[in-house]
Amino acid sequence: MMLNNYHESFLEDIPVFFDANGNPQTILEFYGMSDGIMENIGYCVRVLFVLLVMFTILGVLALVYIRHDKR
Repeated sequence: MMLNNYHESFLEDIPVFFDANGNPQTILEFYGMSDGIMENIGYCVRVLFVLLVMFTILGVLALVYIRHDKR
């Protein structure tokens, strides 16, 4: 969501935070989204898809192998 709001907008260039040395940082630099994998939207979507599949498999396994009946 932050990349959608601040990437390629006039707000991306406004320094609003300062690092430990007093150097100005933009919003995306402060949160570590100006470079690296967080800037690649396709990679983030793939990670979310993998997490969705993983938790779906874990949920199905929990329903199959854990006894959910009353005592």
